[in-house]
Amino acid sequence: LRGSGSAPAMSQSTPRRIRQLHRHLLTTHRGPTGPAAAAAESIGDLRTPALVLRLDVAAANVARMQARADSLGCALRPHVKTHKTLELGALQTGGTRRRITVSTLAEAQFFADGGFDDILYAVPITPDKLGEAAALTRRLDAFHVICDHPTQLEAILALPRPAPDKPWSVFIMVDCGYHRVSVCPLPAAACWLLLTGQRPGRRMEWIPTPQRRWRWRRRWRRR
Repeated sequence: LRGSGSAPAMSQSTPRRIRQLHRHLLTTHRGPTGPAAAAAESIGDLRTPALVLRLDVAAANVARMQARADSLGCALRPHVKTHKTLELGALQTGGTRRRITVSTLAEAQFFADGGFDDILYAVPITPDKLGEAAALTRRLDAFHVICDHPTQLEAILALPRPAPDKPWSVFIMVDCGYHRVSVCPLPAAACWLLLTGQRPGRRMEWIPTPQRRWRWRRRWRRR
């Protein structure tokens, strides 16, 4: 970011936890030789890349998303791939540090190291990543992978449970009109995957709809 204006101030009405996080993000940055802390009075004082945001706005967005999910009777599973910070992940989950979505196994490891659990790796799994996924399944209370093709599911079915008390947890990604990835939403295709997956040591979970596909579907319905 370019600019030299003052950092946005937190009002006294802002929750104390948000004000503390705001101070932490303003006073910590990565120096040229490693982690370093310095007082940042303006955006121009920050070494890039640096995260700069209005935490009061972020908190309001999180509250609005949670209220929307509650009104629909849904469990919210926020994505953390954009900010990649433990602090904002905690904010998104209401401090529970549970039920998040990641886009890489490195992100999953990072958030697991930071005390997060119930993590969904929201990219169709490939066989070369199943070893690491199994380790995360053993380590965490809940870790989930995604399939969108029979060969991915067959690779999982060929493996034993990650642990005697830990079955694989598999989500099936369904195409809702974007035609980029995911399973065709025909009953035959969906039933084949579901029936194939119902074997000892595997647990089939709910079917997510990626946000981009949902936005496309909303636009299509308005035509």
